[in-house]
Amino acid sequence: MRKALAMSLLCFAAQACTQPAAPGNASASGAPRTPDSGSAGERRDVYVAFSTPRDRASMLATFGGRLEVLDGCLVLRSENGLHVPVFAPSADTYVTDSSAVIAGRAVALGSEIIVAGGEMGANDDAVLQRPRPAQCRHRLLRAGSWAPSAG
Repeated sequence: MRKALAMSLLCFAAQACTQPAAPGNASASGAPRTPDSGSAGERRDVYVAFSTPRDRASMLATFGGRLEVLDGCLVLRSENGLHVPVFAPSADTYVTDSSAVIAGRAVALGSEIIVAGGEMGANDDAVLQRPRPAQCRHRLLRAGSWAPSAG
């Protein structure tokens, strides 16, 4: 089961990597991005971490947890504590009142998800596109692909 999930995540990651999009309100072509039907709502001013384009580290593990907004930061809460997910610059990711839209796919805030990624070191802020606010000083989690949790 876990192997099948990991393979599904790798497949999704391969598809997501071949369809780059610019972070923010526009697609890679520059056209305004229309969110999926499940992501209705205005974008909130929530810190979402993106890596720099030159950061090419690999995803080595899967992490499960609940996606939430805490003190103005998008976080993944798990039995291991809080992590700030760090998305690739091509993953157009933002937060609305009820969901996070990750690479064009909406997930309700509070939902359990599984992320293919890896925990980053304490000094890895150098790979972030913009500095984290003081209230977002949780551990960083490199976030590749993701999927809703089966449980």
